[in-house]
Amino acid sequence: MAYATPTHLLARYNANRLGQLVKDDGTTASSSQLLTDPNLQAALDDGAGQIEMACLAGNRYQQTDLQTLVAAYGLGPTSPQYNSGSLLVRLNCDLAYGCLVGRKGMDAATQQAMAPRSAWAESVLEQLRNGDRVFNVAINLSAGTPSGVDLSSERTLLPQYMDRYFGDLTTDPNNVIVR
Repeated sequence: MAYATPTHLLARYNANRLGQLVKDDGTTASSSQLLTDPNLQAALDDGAGQIEMACLAGNRYQQTDLQTLVAAYGLGPTSPQYNSGSLLVRLNCDLAYGCLVGRKGMDAATQQAMAPRSAWAESVLEQLRNGDRVFNVAINLSAGTPSGVDLSSERTLLPQYMDRYFGDLTTDPNNVIVR
């Protein structure tokens, strides 16, 4: 399921350009035709797949988190998660537009020139995957110092495992212990 609708895509990109990108016979789909166009919907679904590949990696987010953000976006600016929801919809639209440009078989340079926001969206997804950026979801609001963990006690390596990290200190002549 895509996180953006054809209406969202039409609000962010030129309808004439979208109409040209979804058709293969040299005609242009109208705005009303775009609302049910299977190529446009496939591009939105593909973009959603890219989002899920990044956001669901390592259980950083759940699908329900992403669906909650879209619902918050639908509630309007008074929702505390509206901005994150808006960004999620934007990412889906930018990725879908890049998919539509790509389906025309253009080379990478032309694709980059025609859909620069698609590359931007992919870089944001990489930052989301790595945790450099986060969506405003409940689990991220409570992120921080771990609870229930005693960080004050001293931790030592067990002697039987030290040679895995430092080599055999007793028999290796190249090991020099500096004190």
